[in-house]
Amino acid sequence: MITTNFEIFAQRSRGMVWTKRPTQKIDGSWVSSQWGGTHMRFEEELVDDGPRKKWHCGSGGNTTGRLNYETAKENSACYISACTADWVSSRTGKGSPSRCKMFETFQREANVGDIIFLHHKKVTHWGKYTGEILSYRDGFPNPPDGTNPSGWATTHGESMERHIHQFHIKVERWIPLTIPFRGAGENKTLYEVSDKPGYKIQ
Repeated sequence: MITTNFEIFAQRSRGMVWTKRPTQKIDGSWVSSQWGGTHMRFEEELVDDGPRKKWHCGSGGNTTGRLNYETAKENSACYISACTADWVSSRTGKGSPSRCKMFETFQREANVGDIIFLHHKKVTHWGKYTGEILSYRDGFPNPPDGTNPSGWATTHGESMERHIHQFHIKVERWIPLTIPFRGAGENKTLYEVSDKPGYKIQ
């Protein structure tokens, strides 16, 4: 976030909270010729600043979910799978109408700038939805190489048959919550929480 350009610095600092955690002096190869002295870190003010919808996106509480959660944090995304009419479970031979409804509702009702909360055992991060959903399925932009959820890749393999049932919902970036919380406790992957208490940017 450090810049030597005053205009860029001023633009970035709007809506920011100054901190002294820690005060940093830039030296060595990182000397700033324009500022030439002590720089302070600043961080984005966590302000709930508009009538955006809010969504919960969970990764599951098991080992597979943990791996997917770590990939999600690295790739500024959250994931949902098995949520289309052509998906059937290899174990039961059945589809998942409830997950289809979750995903269809999100596609229909979510808007750019909506807040998504990331969950693994607790709600730990929030991010602003970019409007992008990536998939290997026709009609969607493909995910970049190396960004597939590592939990599903480890437990189920990386065949295209698996990939076409996975969706990457993108956020600008994940911002850690100061105080993680347990969430609504619903056994769902993706759902709206605009009216749920506790889902606040903090």
